[in-house]
Amino acid sequence: MRQCLEHQSAARVRGRVDRALGADPLDADTRRWFRAAQGERRLDAVLAGLGEPWTVLNSIPVGRSGYVDHLLIGPAGVFTVVARAAARRPLTAEGFELAGAESDALRAAVAERLDAESRLSVALGTEVEVRAFVVAVGAERVSGHADGVTVVTPAELERVLGRAPRRLDAQTVTLLRAVAEQPRTWREQSVEAIDDADIDVEQRFRSLELDVRFARRLRVLWTALGSAAGAAGLLGALAVAAPDALVQLGVALGF
Repeated sequence: MRQCLEHQSAARVRGRVDRALGADPLDADTRRWFRAAQGERRLDAVLAGLGEPWTVLNSIPVGRSGYVDHLLIGPAGVFTVVARAAARRPLTAEGFELAGAESDALRAAVAERLDAESRLSVALGTEVEVRAFVVAVGAERVSGHADGVTVVTPAELERVLGRAPRRLDAQTVTLLRAVAEQPRTWREQSVEAIDDADIDVEQRFRSLELDVRFARRLRVLWTALGSAAGAAGLLGALAVAAPDALVQLGVALGF
């Protein structure tokens, strides 16, 4: 969500007419991050349901501007998890490609895995193996093999983790949890500073979601009214002369 909001803050601000016409508040680059953030929120519910014996750490700040999206620690090992929204159809993974196109999610997952592996190994004073998942939220199923990453649906993630054999003893799991929960393992910043920076992320993202949903509904309203004879010209004039009034019309009609 943070990355989405950071990209959105740099996007062109919509004017009153744009808002009245239902112009999408997201540009092409931000939409990619927006869909990824929505996938993350759906994944959060799955991870929250894992319970014991898993420890789940979310959105760990790394270095100056990076993040580990999700880190899982349990008897089955240590895993990083990256989520991406996917179309509701079968998905093929091959190399660094998803559905035949190069995927930033796969490269991000490998980068997060290597970073977490390095930092945890240094902090613990011994080599730590980290494995990576990309969760395709919305996909019906996943086939094929990605390089250094396991691509799954949310349901498959639960099954894989539930059936995974024990690889770590209780003492090692406890040590890894303690190390992973220390901010200094990931960056030179106090816990208080991290918490203060994160405090309004969820609220800001919800506000962005409402803006996107309302703009989409306004576009539907324009299409519906514009199909009537002469309505397009009337609404066009209204959008220019009184854009706020048109927005209020959308609100009144339940859009």
